[in-house]
Amino acid sequence: MTHAYSELYLNDAKKSFSQFLDYLINDCKLESDWVATLFANSDFSKGFESGNPFIVSGRSGVELARDLIRKVYKDFDLPEATYSNGFTPEYWAGWALAEYQWYSGRAFKDIFNSIKLSEIIMMYPLYHEMDITRFIEAINDRFAKIKIDSLLGEFMILVANNEIDIYNEISLQHELGIFLRKRIIGYKVQFERNVKFFDISDTVKHEIDIVIYNENEKYAIELKFPTNCQYPEQMFSFVKDIKFMEVLKEKGFNNTYCLTLVQDKKFYSGKIQSEIYAYFRGKKTIHGEILKPTGKKEQKLNIEKYYEINWKDCGKYKYYLITF
Repeated sequence: MTHAYSELYLNDAKKSFSQFLDYLINDCKLESDWVATLFANSDFSKGFESGNPFIVSGRSGVELARDLIRKVYKDFDLPEATYSNGFTPEYWAGWALAEYQWYSGRAFKDIFNSIKLSEIIMMYPLYHEMDITRFIEAINDRFAKIKIDSLLGEFMILVANNEIDIYNEISLQHELGIFLRKRIIGYKVQFERNVKFFDISDTVKHEIDIVIYNENEKYAIELKFPTNCQYPEQMFSFVKDIKFMEVLKEKGFNNTYCLTLVQDKKFYSGKIQSEIYAYFRGKKTIHGEILKPTGKKEQKLNIEKYYEINWKDCGKYKYYLITF
């Protein structure tokens, strides 16, 4: 994996950023999330992100913090630094964040958009004695879940506004894949990957509609856009996607998603509200054993967790999104 800058500067960056946050929050008494906003929108953040030697090694974190204060405030009585050197949650947050930014290559602004600095500081009691890889995993999970959910929401807004044309399931798959490739950097976005590629077997389906992955993370999206009737059969296929994504999540995917788009209102409303219709036309929770409504009645799916379908408006369509 390619990191943000040379590892030779990492220890200096961690020490400097730790002092930077500790001084601004504990000595200057500035609110942590305000500090994060000031820093993320400053040239100092770009210096840390690129491993600029003048920023990460040439000056102390306290000196950088004082420079930032002078740029923002005309009259600010700068206190003496207490130099806690690792004994505060704020110092630890700077140390852990610097390592995470170097490891992931993500911009501080993107990191703070995914998780507030105040929340990271609150992670101190649980994470400060753990290996740093546990912190990295926790932030990756939080970052990725919020980002992909948000991107899927953005995509559906474009569909609702007729900025993206969807006319069948293949068009949905391809347009979403193109959109994700433009918006996600550092990941492969591929279609119809077989689960065997990820050393996974014993799944209810085998090809993943869209998979997003790199060396450290992997995400799966299953899509449905039925254009014919066959309501009960299609509804069972919706449940099949849920089972598929549930299993991939259990087998090591960071997050998985079911995105279903419909134009025919009979998928979400109608007189029949029993059996499989109850999950999609009513508010019955999807859980437990669900039988195939037509054909071979012995076919069934067992859903481990609990899911409720919440249809959302999308212009001339409705859709639901389930995150696992």
